[in-house]
Amino acid sequence: DIDFLTAFLLVRHGVSDKSGSLRDRLWRSVASGGLEKSDAAALDHAAELLRTVEHIVRLVVGRARKWLPATEHASQVTERLVSEILHRDFPHGLETELIETCQRTRRIFNRLC
Repeated sequence: DIDFLTAFLLVRHGVSDKSGSLRDRLWRSVASGGLEKSDAAALDHAAELLRTVEHIVRLVVGRARKWLPATEHASQVTERLVSEILHRDFPHGLETELIETCQRTRRIFNRLC
């Protein structure tokens, strides 16, 4: 959703430079007037969490997965590593954080597309 949304907003607002990282494109969307700073910050935060989880799950289970590992040990290791890397705690658990992040991202997406 985040990648599609940034590409859509850049095209919609006539920004010809679509290169750079997702973070670059998010903030370029703000500069073009296509995205509010608060939405860009939320999407930037979401992308960082989702990408970090994706990489850690791949390291923990040895392959890409669509969601958190099924086993308790692998899930706990994933949550601990993500927490350490992002310097964040997940008081209600990483799964709850992911669900809320995906819901917040979808609300922004639906409002802007």
